[in-house]
Amino acid sequence: MTDLPGDPNELAYLASYDANEYPHPSVAVDVVLLTVSGGLLRTLLVRRTSQPQLDRWAVPGGFVGMDESLDDAAARVLASKAGLDGVFTEQLYTFGDPGRDPRTRVISVVYYALVEPRRLELGYAPIGFELLPATFTLLELRGVHEAILGRPLNKDSFRRTIVDRGLVEPTGERATGLGHRPPELYRFVRKG
Repeated sequence: MTDLPGDPNELAYLASYDANEYPHPSVAVDVVLLTVSGGLLRTLLVRRTSQPQLDRWAVPGGFVGMDESLDDAAARVLASKAGLDGVFTEQLYTFGDPGRDPRTRVISVVYYALVEPRRLELGYAPIGFELLPATFTLLELRGVHEAILGRPLNKDSFRRTIVDRGLVEPTGERATGLGHRPPELYRFVRKG
């Protein structure tokens, strides 16, 4: 048989094959995280940290490495961009329109991941700061956390945790138009 992998003719062909003879598209994976909370289907979006579409909301995604399977790339994206591992994922759809990415030809394999709501808890991570203006009160920040978590938070422990972790710093200014003792304004401390 001449079509076996050890066939000398095939080995010679593969040794002389030039992969650069044909243009190559890039391949990416995108993961749609789905959960049910408060009777509603919800998904997690992340803010893009680079161009194109800098600062826009998107599902977590990334390019597939040359020595990486699609499933491994999806797991890596979930771990690095959403802090999740051991999550059920399944391929959902492939997008391949030639003009879908302004950088180059990108084929995107989309996965969906089913996640328990408590695994997506905001906790005291800096995600909530993206929903606030440049300066804000701790009451406004706690309100964002409570809205995302769907439950009330203890005022004193929230304040202590946020300040002790160095996530915010006082601006030295106070909010205006909010009574005789207006609350102090804070700003997010961007690290790294």
